[in-house]
Amino acid sequence: MSPEKGQELLINALALLPGTIRNKIVVLFTGDDSKERSASDLEALARSKGVLNCLRFAGRQSDIRPLLNEIDLG
Repeated sequence: MSPEKGQELLINALALLPGTIRNKIVVLFTGDDSKERSASDLEALARSKGVLNCLRFAGRQSDIRPLLNEIDLG
């Protein structure tokens, strides 16, 4: 959950979208907590912005290929 990856920016951008669009989006975050920020911090921000339902936290993944099969970018 490194700040330079822009997770907070993405969460703030989700909050700006109309609900009809936002409700079609699911963002999957993978990785460990960093010393600067944790998944709990991002969850709290998302909750405060009303977009927590758009986020999933999968934690550290040794191989993300199975997750890539589940992603729909269409």
